[in-house]
Amino acid sequence: MTCSTCRGSGQVTRAQNTPFGQMVTSSTCPKCGGRGELITSPCEDCSGTGRARKARKINIKIPAGVEDGQHLKLRGQGDSAGPKGVSGDLYVVINIQPHRLFQRLDSDLIMETPISFTQAALGADLEVPTLNGRARIKVPAGTQTGTVFRLRGKGMPRLHGTGSGDLHVRVKINTPASLTARQRQLLEELAEEFGEAKRSSTEKEKEKSLIDKIVDEVKSAVQ
Repeated sequence: MTCSTCRGSGQVTRAQNTPFGQMVTSSTCPKCGGRGELITSPCEDCSGTGRARKARKINIKIPAGVEDGQHLKLRGQGDSAGPKGVSGDLYVVINIQPHRLFQRLDSDLIMETPISFTQAALGADLEVPTLNGRARIKVPAGTQTGTVFRLRGKGMPRLHGTGSGDLHVRVKINTPASLTARQRQLLEELAEEFGEAKRSSTEKEKEKSLIDKIVDEVKSAVQ
């Protein structure tokens, strides 16, 4: 049914005389809301407004290499502007959760992997996880804890770019919490080779007595 107030135009005009002449203003028709027609049998879902509030799920494509806090714009998925309007846009804010293995730094990844003290001393070939499977690194003999190995191209994909960042693998030497009798014997033999054999309590007392004697002599000399 055509609106009788605006005669189907959706707009109403109003003329007003001013000292400078007649001024004509146009505004949305208050009776039909700009639709130009009246709804005699309103829809139960929208009550004649042309808009109904409903929740729905949509699928979005997240590009590789997206960063935390980045916004993705989905055109036409925002709030409705009415029967004759254009729907707005939906902005999705990316929130990247922490990973149990990898720490991200721009397009690079950092991870820590444990190695035994024998692997650190003798060297070893290690297999470490990456985003696309597993890779191998060669740990040279004499490696210290905290040493970092770089795997080029094994990091995060670069957003809107080519290639990927690097994966930095930091090694941490684990000290065994418990030893078998044989393992302890071998370590004690190794300590002897390095001149680090465990001293007896008698030897410690002798060393302490010698130090005390030296201190007493120094005190006597300065008095």
